[in-house]
Amino acid sequence: MLRQNQVRNLRFISFSSGAFPTALLAFLAIATPSPAYAYIDAGVGSMILQLLLGGIGGALVVLKLYWHRIKRVLSPGSDEEKPQPAESELHKEQ
Repeated sequence: MLRQNQVRNLRFISFSSGAFPTALLAFLAIATPSPAYAYIDAGVGSMILQLLLGGIGGALVVLKLYWHRIKRVLSPGSDEEKPQPAESELHKEQ
């Protein structure tokens, strides 16, 4: 059973503001094929290869930067933290 405030929130999701016709028109414009009278030369293939290699390289750099965080999340027992030294031990080091 929906509460009254949940029913009020559902009214904001409605497509009466024109979002649905706009989304439908955008979908039909993208989904409708049209002939492209274009020439694809050999340079386009090398650009696509460069784009793919650059994307893979960028993904590897991001993976390297965040590797420790990813490893901590995926490793079992990651919720446990290292024990902190007692306050008396901190004063001994100084």
